[in-house]
Amino acid sequence: PAAAPVPAAPDGQTPADPAEAAAESSGSAAEPQAAVALAGGEDSEPDADELEGEGDEAEDEDELEAEEEAEDEDGEDDEAEAEHEEDETEQGDDEAEQEDVGEEDEDDDDRDKLATVRVDQQWVIDGEYFVDGAEPDGFEADLKLSLPKDEDEFRAAEWGRVYSDYRRGKDLTIKQSEPEVPEGCWLTDTDGLGTFELEYRSNRFAVVNKVHCDTTLKLVKKIEPDGNSEYEDWFWLKAAHGEDIAVEGLTGAQGYVDGGTTYTLEEEANFDGADEFSEAGWSCTTEDGYGEVAQDGNQVTPKHGQDVVCTATNELDAKHLEIHKSVWNVAEFGAGIWHVEYEVTVTNPSLFADREYKLSDTLKFGDGIRATNAEWILDYDGEEGVWSDPSGDATATLADGRSIEADSIHTYIIWARVEVDEDADEDQLDCELNGDDGTGLLNRAVLNGEYEAEACAEVWAPEDEEEVTPPGEDKEEVTPPSPAPTPAPAPAPAPAPAPAPAPTPGPAFVPGAAAPQPAPVVRPQLAQTGTDSLWMLPGAALLLIGGTLATRLSRRKR
Repeated sequence: PAAAPVPAAPDGQTPADPAEAAAESSGSAAEPQAAVALAGGEDSEPDADELEGEGDEAEDEDELEAEEEAEDEDGEDDEAEAEHEEDETEQGDDEAEQEDVGEEDEDDDDRDKLATVRVDQQWVIDGEYFVDGAEPDGFEADLKLSLPKDEDEFRAAEWGRVYSDYRRGKDLTIKQSEPEVPEGCWLTDTDGLGTFELEYRSNRFAVVNKVHCDTTLKLVKKIEPDGNSEYEDWFWLKAAHGEDIAVEGLTGAQGYVDGGTTYTLEEEANFDGADEFSEAGWSCTTEDGYGEVAQDGNQVTPKHGQDVVCTATNELDAKHLEIHKSVWNVAEFGAGIWHVEYEVTVTNPSLFADREYKLSDTLKFGDGIRATNAEWILDYDGEEGVWSDPSGDATATLADGRSIEADSIHTYIIWARVEVDEDADEDQLDCELNGDDGTGLLNRAVLNGEYEAEACAEVWAPEDEEEVTPPGEDKEEVTPPSPAPTPAPAPAPAPAPAPAPAPTPGPAFVPGAAAPQPAPVVRPQLAQTGTDSLWMLPGAALLLIGGTLATRLSRRKR
C-alpha cells in the first residue's frame, strides 16, 4: 500500500519527522504480516490445500489492507480538516487580539485625560480656623459643582469627597449656597468660589468663609427674698478665662467675649455682715430667652453670637434674734416681803434685716413664794403692762409681732413684789431646780416660742423681827390725845372807881411735893384715816421702783 501523507504542522509549531510519520502510517499493515508468519511455522512446506488456503488468505489480506488504507485516508482527511478549522480559529483569535489592542490604546488615551476633583470647606470665625465638620453649630453652606460633560449644569456635591469623572483641560465651576450663620454673626468674605481649569490629574480646592460674631456676657446679682435689692450693689462680680478677666464690675457689668471659650464666674463680698448671705448659685440664659447656654456650675461657654446673662442669686440668711435675762435688783423689806427687778434684752444682730418677734415672761417662783404685784415696761418707747393675776397666772405676753430693726436692742424691765412664807422650805428658795418647776425668784423669758433665758435670785424665810420700812416710806407717828386744859375765867371788868378785887389765891406749894407740870402744847395734825400701815408698803415700794426706773431711763436716754 502507498505511504500515508505527513500531515502539515500547525502554524507556530515545529513539523513532525517524515520517518516517524511513515512508521506510524505503516504500522497497522505490518502487524498482520507478523501475525501470519507466527501462525505457519518455520520448517513446514505448504501443500496444495495450504497453498490454496494461503491464496485465499492473501486475498483476504489484500482486502483488509485496502480497507485499512481507506480508513487511514479517511482519518488523514479528518485530521487535515480539523487542522484547517484550527488554523481558521487561530487566525480569528489573532484578528480579535489585534482589535483588543486597538481598543486598549484608545482607553489608555482616555485614562490619561481623566481628572479627579475634591473641594474642602473652611470657616474662619473671629480669626479662628475650623476645617469642614469642626465648625460650631449654626454655620452651614452647601457645595455645588458643574457637571463634567455640561459645564452650565450643576450638581449637589459633598465637601471633602473625591469626584473622578472630570477630564483634564476642562473647566470646573465651584459654587455654594448662601452661608447660614447664627444670629449675632455675619459673613465678611468668601474665598475659593469661581471657574477653574483642571490642569492636573488630581485637583484639590478649598472654599473659605470668613465670619465675625458679636458675643457678649452680662453679670447680674440678685438678693432674695424680694425687698433686699439695695444690697445687690455690694458684690463685685467677674468672669475670667484662666488669669484673663473678660468682664468684671457691679451688678449689670457686660462685655464682649470669645464665642466657644469657657469662662469661670466669681463674686467677692468685702463688707461687714457678708456671712449673712448664702453662697452664690449661678444661672445663665440668653438675653432674649431663646437657645441653650452651655453651663457647668460656675463655668459658662457662650456660643458664637450669643448674648448671655449670668445671674448670681444669694439669699439673705439673717442672723437669729438673741435673748438675754438678768436680775437687776433685789431687796428685802422684812416680814417676808421682797422686791425684785429683772432685765430682759432682745437683740437683732443682723446688719440688714428687720425682724418681728414674740416674747413671754413667766414668774417661776418656788413653793411658798407668792407674787402680789408684777409689772413690765419697754424702755425705748415706754410701753408697759402688768400681770393681772401674778399668783394665779404667772405668764404675761410682753410682745406679739413686735418689729425690731436691724442692729438694734429692745430692753424690758420687769419688777415684782413678793411675799415669802415663814414655813417655806429652803430648797424652794435657793435657785437650784433639782427637778423642780421653779425655785427662788426664778424668772423665765421665751422668745418666739423656742429661745429661752432665765434669771434667779435667792431669798430666805422671814424671822420674828421688827418690820423694816422700805426706803422712801416713813412710819406715821401717832400722838396720844391730851386732855383739854381748863380755860381761865375771863376777868370781870373792874368797876370804877371801886378798887380792884384781890386775886384768887392759887394752890399752896407744899414742900417736898412734885413740881407742877406745864400744860401740854397742842400741835395741828392730820385726821386719822384708820388705814393700817402695813398696806402702805405696796405704795411705798411702787414709789421706790418708779423713782429707780425713772432715774435709769433718764440715764439711758442721755
